[in-house]
Amino acid sequence: AFGAPTRESNRRGLANEWRLDHDARMDYSRTLFTDKDQLKLSLFQTARRERNDYETLTTPILPAANPQLDLYRQNADRTNTEFQTDYELPLDGRTLKLGYDVEHNFNRYNYPGQTLDVVTGAVTPYSSAGNDFRYDQWINAAYGSFQTQLGDFGLLAGLRVEQTDLETRQSQGAAINKTDDLRLYPSLHVEREAGEGGKVSASYSVRTTRPEPEDLNPFVDRRDPRNLRAGNPLLKAKRTQSFEVGYEQDGKALTYHFTAYYRLHKNVVSDVTQ
Repeated sequence: AFGAPTRESNRRGLANEWRLDHDARMDYSRTLFTDKDQLKLSLFQTARRERNDYETLTTPILPAANPQLDLYRQNADRTNTEFQTDYELPLDGRTLKLGYDVEHNFNRYNYPGQTLDVVTGAVTPYSSAGNDFRYDQWINAAYGSFQTQLGDFGLLAGLRVEQTDLETRQSQGAAINKTDDLRLYPSLHVEREAGEGGKVSASYSVRTTRPEPEDLNPFVDRRDPRNLRAGNPLLKAKRTQSFEVGYEQDGKALTYHFTAYYRLHKNVVSDVTQ
């Protein structure tokens, strides 16, 4: 059985959200040594600017108290700049691909806020008002792949070497976290014809999934005063090893594809509620 309520309040909220997006891209391609090879250069940038204002009026009913108005602003600036070069060289039924990619991500978040007592007019700034969180990440990667036919087997092998340098900085308390990470990401795909219209395949790959910048921000998000949220600047990138085998049958009327896989994850990120 439920007892009588000990706390009751009435809440009303108002949100005003503004966002500006910017995208720019340049591409260039040409042949170099033969009429079949190709060099591609790409430079692109995406940017987003957000200015969001939130107001929440809380009127306590049980126990009775003065209404309070929470005023909270979310300022967010995100910029991603990337330069990529790729070279492809066909070699008598084989194909060699080489590339280099450099990416810079810069994000800045600022969350000022305050609580106003509607009756007395008293203003209480949030303890973390004026918080300024910065996310500065550089990724340098060199990669290559080679595709060929070895007897009845088709082979595609690749390797990506990636250097990641990340610095997060929180103005409140001058908290700075730096990571320097060098990783190898191999991949291998093998396939073979199996009867008329059939094909079997097996593959292995390693991938990474990095936390979003806001997941690393330790600032307490107060858009909802009853449900607070904060990130963890010590989170690591998730690393996934994937093993797959498959069978494909291409018939006259239908095509069947079966795949079995096993994935091994490390540094999995999950939400903690308390």
